[in-house]
Amino acid sequence: MEYKAAVESIADKALDFAETHLHALIKDKNPAAVIFFLKTKGKARGYVERQEIEVQESRPLSWFKE
Repeated sequence: MEYKAAVESIADKALDFAETHLHALIKDKNPAAVIFFLKTKGKARGYVERQEIEVQESRPLSWFKE
């Protein structure tokens, strides 16, 4: 169990390292970093490349025939 925790700790530190550099790039106004951050963390605010539409209909669509 100690080994697994140690490996997970290393992975977390690597992620923290990468996030620190991403935030530094955003602070430096790097457009790619800003776009990446908004696409991954700003989805709830509409920063997505595609729209997903969920259709809830209890019967088959009238135009769809097999």
